[in-house]
Amino acid sequence: MDPNFKHKYVSVREKEIEGPTIFYLKSLTVFDYGICEEIKIDGNHLGLYSLEVLMRGLIGWDNFTYSDGSVIPFDYYNMKSISLIPYLVQLELIEEVIDICEIEQELIDEIQYVTKWSGYSSRLDENKQNSWYCENCISEKRQKSRNCYGDQLNTCDKCKEDMEFDICPKCEKKTTPKFRFRFSKVKGDLVTRCPVSLLSRRAVKLVNLVNYVDNSKSLPFPGSSLEQTQFFYSLRTVVLSSQDSLLKKEMDNMDKDKGKNNG
Repeated sequence: MDPNFKHKYVSVREKEIEGPTIFYLKSLTVFDYGICEEIKIDGNHLGLYSLEVLMRGLIGWDNFTYSDGSVIPFDYYNMKSISLIPYLVQLELIEEVIDICEIEQELIDEIQYVTKWSGYSSRLDENKQNSWYCENCISEKRQKSRNCYGDQLNTCDKCKEDMEFDICPKCEKKTTPKFRFRFSKVKGDLVTRCPVSLLSRRAVKLVNLVNYVDNSKSLPFPGSSLEQTQFFYSLRTVVLSSQDSLLKKEMDNMDKDKGKNNG
């Protein structure tokens, strides 16, 4: 997320050798990313798009040498030095730069879950909120009953046996988890272990960061908004859209409840 952070990358073709070439990459800024996307949207210059991504994302290397062992100096403005990178390695670097800029689905899922839990816990009174603090859970020895570590087996009610399967291999009936926590009455909106134990630390930190930056009307790093990383703005979009989606669901539920009461 830091525009100045150097990401180290070693080609898959050199991971097993001693003293591989180490490439240094950075996340594209909003400005850089926008220029690359304009070229990509054109559709007629995909080669130029790839080159632009590489030129803007590659910021150095170590142990990159000619066949005689002499060092190839890195020159940001010298296309010849970059052209010395093997074509297949160039493709790897381009893909890695793009990956650095984008948010993987796993993190998106983690952020959406953090938002869901935050929305749920905010509606609890103080005592109920405290009951979900890990310190209180440990002191009251609830780790097993709440399946905090996710190691509790399911039970087949028909066979009266504990097992790790969702479907009993003997009777082919659904097994019952030891613990179930429902977020709502919607079918499937539940987890089978302590909801707090499923929170991702990185997602919590990122959600808090986005909310802090947004509320304080500031930027995470020095410079203008165009000098921030594309990753940050992608992250901001995911966090805020998740919160807006949750708020919309809550408003819809409130409208439904009002409709029932008026009926």
